[in-house]
Amino acid sequence: MIFPPFRRVANGGGGQRQRTARAVARAVLRPGGLRAVATAVLAAGCSGDGRDGVVPPRVALPPGLGVAAVQWQQEAPGWTGRVPGDSAVRLSVRPRVEDAATRRLCGFLVTDSRLPARLPEHWSVDSAVPRLLVRPIRGDALEGIRYLTPGAGAHFWFEGLSRDGAWRVSLRWPVRSDAARPIPANATDSVMEAALQPAPSLLDAMATGLVVPPSRTARSGWPLPSEGEAEEGAVILARDFPDQTLALSDACPQATVLMPVVARMDKRLRIPVRRGDRVVARGTVLDGAVRLAFDEAPPTPEDAIRERALLRAPVPEAALTATEDGRLTLRVRLLVVPRAQQAVQPVRVTVAVNPSR
Repeated sequence: MIFPPFRRVANGGGGQRQRTARAVARAVLRPGGLRAVATAVLAAGCSGDGRDGVVPPRVALPPGLGVAAVQWQQEAPGWTGRVPGDSAVRLSVRPRVEDAATRRLCGFLVTDSRLPARLPEHWSVDSAVPRLLVRPIRGDALEGIRYLTPGAGAHFWFEGLSRDGAWRVSLRWPVRSDAARPIPANATDSVMEAALQPAPSLLDAMATGLVVPPSRTARSGWPLPSEGEAEEGAVILARDFPDQTLALSDACPQATVLMPVVARMDKRLRIPVRRGDRVVARGTVLDGAVRLAFDEAPPTPEDAIRERALLRAPVPEAALTATEDGRLTLRVRLLVVPRAQQAVQPVRVTVAVNPSR
């Protein structure tokens, strides 16, 4: 059972009190009047019409957690959730803020990166031990990443975003293992998960099953971050094959990746789009230049002449509007002077999808 926070009725509750009074008056004239009075009063006190705008989150607790309820407390501009008998905050639901942690979170989600240099914790962490069991998880309402901080104070973490991108959700839950059966240092993920209580799969289900309040505002555009913001929020994308999917979505319409690029060997980012989406991109490199181009955009006559003359003009920014549902391919090329600049360098690329609606 979920205990919602105490709700105040807007405008002093005058209309609600009048309706309750009329219901009580009618009830006492019917048989079983006292029971009807009690029912009418309870109905008025537990009304869930939401006219005051206070709609707390809801979460389903699996039986294996050993917890019967989450008590929500509204703390502007969001909510925190605690379990009875424990003052520690277990859940946090707050409006999305475009900070470095959120940018890194989106980077992990759109790339499924397995190189988490810095994970986007909402709460502070006092341990330098590497994170374990890092995995993206997705539900009907939320998507995010979960991981484990080991040690005496081991915790399961979930950091995610609502599907519409309006809410930032954080979950922190203590986990334990049998002290008499220590987990080997080289244990596989499956062995590690089987040794933990509560089971990470239960916590995964609880995290992605959290129901957040509906969003009242919609973002129509996502300007690209500054170079400093992009650098701070970048996620490493290092894979052998040249084609990479950048699965931008309503939750994460923008992300920054840092990927090694070899001169004269293009990397391609494939971006899912809907008709009318406007895709914008910016690329930077420490020593040299970047040329960005969409495969779906025909080259201008000037570009064709440059290509035939083996000239490579820097194009650090590119934009294209999708003419149909599908995906666009952003080609990333590193331009360097041979023997004067390194032929392999990390290139930082920020991509954003702005929907037409």
